[in-house]
Amino acid sequence: MRIIEVTAKDVDAAIEKGLQMLGKKIDEVGIKVVDKGSMLKKAKIEVAVFDSEEDRQEFEKMQANTLDKVESELVTEEAQETRELNEEEQAIFDYVKEFFEGLLSTLEVEGKIYAQVANNDLYIKLSGEALGMLIGHHGDTLEATQSLMNTLIRNKFDKYHKRVFLDVEGYRDKRKQSLQDLASRMAAKVIKNKKSLKLEPMNSYERRIIHYSLQNVEHIGTHSEGVEPNRCLIIDYIA
Repeated sequence: MRIIEVTAKDVDAAIEKGLQMLGKKIDEVGIKVVDKGSMLKKAKIEVAVFDSEEDRQEFEKMQANTLDKVESELVTEEAQETRELNEEEQAIFDYVKEFFEGLLSTLEVEGKIYAQVANNDLYIKLSGEALGMLIGHHGDTLEATQSLMNTLIRNKFDKYHKRVFLDVEGYRDKRKQSLQDLASRMAAKVIKNKKSLKLEPMNSYERRIIHYSLQNVEHIGTHSEGVEPNRCLIIDYIA
């Protein structure tokens, strides 16, 4: 068994890089996510080429141990460790809250704005009626607003280097469950037809949810194709 370590900006890019280095297809290798990375740190994976079925089984056991850790990072925020905002986080929240109060006033809608720190990440949350316009189709507007919010934060707080997350009406948890359900349905279809299936464009976070959901499903593999923002996840049939 040959194993190489690959780093890239995210897991999908690392997988593609590893396949190119080995000259292999996704169904010819085993992939273990060592570190999914972050805004300031590259993702790291291990890609394995097997000499025998015993090698594959051994690698899958190693992979299973890592999967528990990876999935724990995708649990709902209610299950994460929370704490009070520190002084810097409170200043960021006060600044962001003023921005969103102005935005909601302009849109002539009412909403509650609050903050939470979960696993040392800062989340800005909005709740209230008629806030669907801030979510958009499959969260497109939410992602764009989150990006704008982080740009404003970086310009104001140049020593704060972490990403701040935005959620509206608990959309992210609902979307996660929806994507997991979609992954199960599409995987069943791929297995039935024995043909790969291309999903609609998604952001990298949503592609990772589906990738991790299907990681241990027999006869199923996943990879991504295309360029952002039209990058798509492909569910592959592996004989």
